[in-house]
Amino acid sequence: MTSPAVAPRPMRPGHLMNWLAAAVVAVILAPWPAEAAKRVALVVGNASYEAIPALPNPMRDAAATRDALTEAGFDVVHLADATLPAFQATLDAFAKKVEAAGEDAAAVVFYAGHAVQLTGTNYLLPIDVKPRTDADVPGQSVSLTDILKRLDATKARTKIVILDSCRDNPFVNPTGARGLALTLLDGADAGPPGETGLARIESKGGTLVAFSTSPGATAADGTGEHSPFAAAFLKLVREPGLPVEQLFRQVRLAVYETTGGQQTPWETSSLTTQFSFFEGALQTAADTVETTGSTGAAQVTTAALGGRTAAEAFRSALYWDTPDAYRLFLAAHPDDLLALRVHRILTLRQEEMAWAEAVRDGTKDAFALYLRLFPGSSHAEAAMRLAATAPERARLQLAAVCPAPAPALKPTKTKTTPAPAPKKTQKATTKPRRAPVDDYAEPVWVERPVRSYDPGPAIAVDIIGGAILGGMSRPRPPRMRGDGGGYRPMPQRQPMPTSPSYGYR
Repeated sequence: MTSPAVAPRPMRPGHLMNWLAAAVVAVILAPWPAEAAKRVALVVGNASYEAIPALPNPMRDAAATRDALTEAGFDVVHLADATLPAFQATLDAFAKKVEAAGEDAAAVVFYAGHAVQLTGTNYLLPIDVKPRTDADVPGQSVSLTDILKRLDATKARTKIVILDSCRDNPFVNPTGARGLALTLLDGADAGPPGETGLARIESKGGTLVAFSTSPGATAADGTGEHSPFAAAFLKLVREPGLPVEQLFRQVRLAVYETTGGQQTPWETSSLTTQFSFFEGALQTAADTVETTGSTGAAQVTTAALGGRTAAEAFRSALYWDTPDAYRLFLAAHPDDLLALRVHRILTLRQEEMAWAEAVRDGTKDAFALYLRLFPGSSHAEAAMRLAATAPERARLQLAAVCPAPAPALKPTKTKTTPAPAPKKTQKATTKPRRAPVDDYAEPVWVERPVRSYDPGPAIAVDIIGGAILGGMSRPRPPRMRGDGGGYRPMPQRQPMPTSPSYGYR
């Protein structure tokens, strides 16, 4: 015999209020989504490219990075094999999420895949990129500059961009530099050789940009499960309390040793606050030889490097990765074989800095000067191409000073006081100006006056005396008066003039 079903008892109003109160308390005590959103991350891994060579590791690198950031408390947006529309839409949504996270937010962008640089700008390539020429790349990719501008427009205090890319430029002629030729893409005409490596960029306040290799160089995808850069990053990122700048310095040392000096990661930082991926007390010293503070500047001196072996001094210079640290190494160990590697690093940095300055100037003179200084650079082809089309410096300055004519202003009806007339400096003439005189129609003849000889009183007396005595004396010209003794040349006697007054009648 079955018992009759018992109908559920209706909940009393008091019990209902208690249940609602308990639910509200549970919601209040639960972690707030806004608290979790203070750490947001975008992880992109592109491997299965349609028109350029596929990459084996970016998918695994991105997935492992996603897991590590999730453990660190990040709200991660993961995108695998992103096309251009998906990449752009996800980036828009991520920028809004960073803005909603507030001022104390930390935003991280991790990208693994192909990337190229054109004219000093870095472009991250989606899997559906199919450019026929290098001019098509900007419209079919996502620029790093655009990502940084979006992050800078938010209120996030810490912004970190990690690029495990630049494995090689897939659009370069393999017989020229490296990579693939444009002729392999839908039968397009071959273009000029591309540029190796990523362009050097400067980060703004509160930003850190980390490259898997130095600007202008290429990175290896690796033969293991992860790329050399991703493997070092995943190994060190979980260390509690490790400041992010020290983290990437140690990543640089690990990658350099793993690749035998073929790959040197590089980062540029303008962070204003300390940041660690995993909170906690720092368990191991970052690098007792190289660090003198938490994230302060290098305290390396020539005396300090000179007291160490060349290998230890090189490791210290590589840790700080600054031109001053490398120059101090050369001063301390100029004859060591490691000095050749340091010279190569400094030359590459100098070349990239000069290229960035030429692109920033953008004039024909700047690109021509770059070609004279670095004729064998990987940017030589681009510099020649830009020098042929870039404006000259004078025209560029004129355009900057006078970009457009100013619009005409309507006259205003205002009473103005005339300025006083200037004082006259010359006497005004009242006489009319004389008319020009025409040439005479008939010539005018003027008689020359008759020449007469005046004998002078001395000669006249002599003549008169000679007449009285019955003779005639020739007139003597007066003697020349000199200023002293010595020989005085006598002047030539003049002929006696014929006159009726001379002699007797």
